[in-house]
Amino acid sequence: MTTQTTIDLTKFVDPNRVYLAEPFSRGAYSYATDGHILVRVPRIATIADGIGPTGKSLDDLVAVLDKPLPQLDPLPAVSEPNFPHRDCKSCGGSGRVMKCKRCHGAGEIECCECGNDQECPSCKGHGEKPCTASEAGGEDCEDCGGAGRIVDATRYTAIEIAPGLFLRHDILARVAALPCARIERGDGGGQRTGRPVVIEFDGGTGLAMPCHPYQGEQTKRLADVAQPVAAEATS
Repeated sequence: MTTQTTIDLTKFVDPNRVYLAEPFSRGAYSYATDGHILVRVPRIATIADGIGPTGKSLDDLVAVLDKPLPQLDPLPAVSEPNFPHRDCKSCGGSGRVMKCKRCHGAGEIECCECGNDQECPSCKGHGEKPCTASEAGGEDCEDCGGAGRIVDATRYTAIEIAPGLFLRHDILARVAALPCARIERGDGGGQRTGRPVVIEFDGGTGLAMPCHPYQGEQTKRLADVAQPVAAEATS
C-alpha cells in the first residue's frame, strides 16, 4: 500500500522536451517522466491535467501499472555514477567563446546572390565561436561554465540487476534514491523484450527502462555498485 508522496516529481521530467517538461495529472494519478523513468503517485491537486507522452504510449505504460504488481525485491542504495568528461564542443575545450565576426552574433548572413538569409558558414549558425589561444576577450562558455569540459552522459555503465537484465547506472541510482524502493528483477525478461521493469516506492509506483549492455562502455553487477548498509548504533 502506498501513501501520499513527498517526492519531488520535477526530478523525473525532461525540460528539453515540451510534452515531458513538467509533471502532469490524468485521472486519479499524477505522473512525471523523462523517457527513462516514469513515476506515478496519487493525484496531487496542484498538478494540472496534461498530455504527457504522445500517442498510446502512456496508455500502454499505465496498463502495466494497473495490473497486479509482479514480485518486487528491495533495492539497496547505489553509488552515484562517475561519467567520463569530454571537451566541450561549443568552445572547443577552451572554456571561452566570442561573438562571430562574420555574422556579428546573428548566426545568419545574407546570401550575396539571392538576398535570402542563410546559415553563417563561419560559426555554423551558433552566432559565436571558440576563442583560440591567440585571441583575447570573449566570455565564459555557457555550456561548460568556462571549464572547457563537460560530462559525457552517452558513455554510461550498464548494471546487471538480474541475469540478462540491465539498467543504466544513472537510472538505477535515481530509482534507488526513491524512499523504500523496490524493483522487478524476475528472470531478465525485461531486457529481452524491451519491456520496462516495474518499481514501487513509498508513495507511488513507476517504471524504469532497461538498456542493452552492448550500448554501455562497461558492465557491472548490482553488488558492485550497492552501498554498504550503515551499522545500527548499539546502546
